[in-house]
Amino acid sequence: MQSPLFAHTEQQTQERWTLQNPQLLRIALTGHEDVLARKGAMVAYQGLMEFDGEYQSAGQRRSRRMTGEGLDLMRCTGQGTVFLANLGQYLHLLDVDHEGLTVDSAYVLALDSALHTEVIAVDSQYGISG
Repeated sequence: MQSPLFAHTEQQTQERWTLQNPQLLRIALTGHEDVLARKGAMVAYQGLMEFDGEYQSAGQRRSRRMTGEGLDLMRCTGQGTVFLANLGQYLHLLDVDHEGLTVDSAYVLALDSALHTEVIAVDSQYGISG
């Protein structure tokens, strides 16, 4: 099998979040902290992992009912490594460092499960939804 996805050797690092290549995210899970990832973004995994594709917080259910907007996430738990990608999009790692960040949901691949998320209205003449 040939593909540019296989052109890179696995990054050996102790970091939890690592870009395996510009379009593939590698996340190391130790069994203590879960990750929320876009549904359908799991490319591969190693180790003892579980994926809950029906994950939604109470706030997300309420927001989706009220606005029709939301982010379809799956909860990734366990011990091992999970590799994520979304439609070949180029990836950037952002450390929010306890600061707020507004992102269009179409561009979210994964986030730490400890982060608070909510749907907000963005005043825009272009109709951006997030």
